[in-house]
Amino acid sequence: MHVGSVLRGAIGAVILAAALAGAARAQGRNQFDGTWLVALQCDAARDGAAGYTFTFAASVKDGVLHGDHGVPGQAASLSLDGTIQPDGRALLFAHGLTGDPTYNVGRVAPVTPYSYHLQSRFEGGHGTGTRLELRPCSAVFTKQ
Repeated sequence: MHVGSVLRGAIGAVILAAALAGAARAQGRNQFDGTWLVALQCDAARDGAAGYTFTFAASVKDGVLHGDHGVPGQAASLSLDGTIQPDGRALLFAHGLTGDPTYNVGRVAPVTPYSYHLQSRFEGGHGTGTRLELRPCSAVFTKQ
């Protein structure tokens, strides 16, 4: 057997392995791509702020999630953003402007900026999340 043939075969095997690893990483990043229905439920707060539920669509492209409830920049709006890791873990960032003070912790005025994080987990066509700051909230994600 010629040394050049062995070397070419070894190089070919390395290139093939790298291509397969790259395809696996891309599949991991894209496995959650699509449209998701988000149901975000926040319980009543200790200070008496009323509970609420927001339901809205979010899109995932290359593992990056973005969704909006309401109109960004207006009262009672929320935007949700973050990256879903290939193993399904995600730390999502929620931010927006408050609406009716009845639902706001501390009864802050409408159009007050707020933000918090949702520790989330996705698997197949389903996901869940838990708010990390201030008041208890949970999210359910369903792939459409």
